[in-house]
Amino acid sequence: MNAVSTKSHHPAGRPRSEEANTAILKAANELLETTCYKDLSMEAIAEKAGVGKPTIYRRWKTKAALVAEAFACHISRRLPEVDTGSFETDLRVMLTNVADRIEYALEGKILRGLISEANLDMVSAQAFRNLVESRRTQVRELVQRARARGELCPAVNDEDLVDEISGAILYRYLVRREKLDQAFIHNHIDFVLRASRK
Repeated sequence: MNAVSTKSHHPAGRPRSEEANTAILKAANELLETTCYKDLSMEAIAEKAGVGKPTIYRRWKTKAALVAEAFACHISRRLPEVDTGSFETDLRVMLTNVADRIEYALEGKILRGLISEANLDMVSAQAFRNLVESRRTQVRELVQRARARGELCPAVNDEDLVDEISGAILYRYLVRREKLDQAFIHNHIDFVLRASRK
């Protein structure tokens, strides 16, 4: 899965430093382990990464844009692509992993912070949309593999199914503020399977 990218170009004559990028993204994720999103500052990220604040702002225009990319890098390592050869098994493995990461790890805290800041400016909003689309891409690939194996009802639209698979989880967590417990995940998967099969 491709990481979310909202970086700007360096000024002419100044070489791009991938080492600085890596250090900044790593610093943001490490600070979010102990700092809530609201209290995370660009100054703290710069200090931890060993770079100047202008170095950060040349790459990311807002905190949300930076955190969205850091989050995408982080989650792509924690939630690798699932391909078991079965739509049902893929769903159970992927959604159980996603629920665990959102409910008990760094991901949930970041999501709540990003969706709040996405309402403040267009750059932050676009960063959040890019992040959401990067996660939808993984779900879409899972659905397309199931389609190719003949596991899905022809009448079911792939994009609608992608939204159903992911949307219910985000709605429950971000809007209803309910737990993503195993009972919910299994019931949700059973519903998706009933709706999508021939």
